[in-house]
Amino acid sequence: MIIMLPILYFIYLYEICAENKLCINCKNFIPYKNNKISTLGLCKVFGNKINNEHFNKNKIIYNFADHCRNDENLCGKDALLYESIDLHP
Repeated sequence: MIIMLPILYFIYLYEICAENKLCINCKNFIPYKNNKISTLGLCKVFGNKINNEHFNKNKIIYNFADHCRNDENLCGKDALLYESIDLHP
């Protein structure tokens, strides 16, 4: 039982750190335009490039940040690609 305590403590701290990595505090977060729903935003890291030959332009369609966090093949619950916003220069 004593051996399990440090392991459980580490898992607990790891979960707290992952929960503090909110998408809204990430450099790659693109807020929703009307800004009424803070959790509804896009992620700059994951997107698909669309080539529009009619207008001769390329456009990138970004994935929702919430979708990226729920998909372990993208950022995942552990926020593997999270980059904190530097609030202090």
